[in-house]
Amino acid sequence: MPRNAPADLRTWLRILAEVFADERHGQIVSGVIGSAQLDTELATMIQGKVHTALATINRARLVKAQEAGQLGACDPALYDDMLVAPLWYRLLVTGEPITSDYADTIVNTLLTPAPGQAPAAEER
Repeated sequence: MPRNAPADLRTWLRILAEVFADERHGQIVSGVIGSAQLDTELATMIQGKVHTALATINRARLVKAQEAGQLGACDPALYDDMLVAPLWYRLLVTGEPITSDYADTIVNTLLTPAPGQAPAAEER
């Protein structure tokens, strides 16, 4: 059970942001994803070997945070998408900077309860 899910989520998303922001790694990742749009065999391999493995780990982390009361009740797959999609969008579409501060903003936004909703506990 995570001691501090918000910190764990920030660390995880900052690492992904660093990979995407790195000029060499970001170009490699975006190039492979771009190629996969035209190569169904590559797309299938990425989906099966990379995405599914990472999503399984990330979603398990999110479920543990929910069980600890540190994250609201929502489909962990949706939370996972909401966390990583903004980084992918900047990498593949806008080219806007991908920074640790941006990763923190994503996590903070996700953890901010909707009006009228009780906040999840930060630590237990």
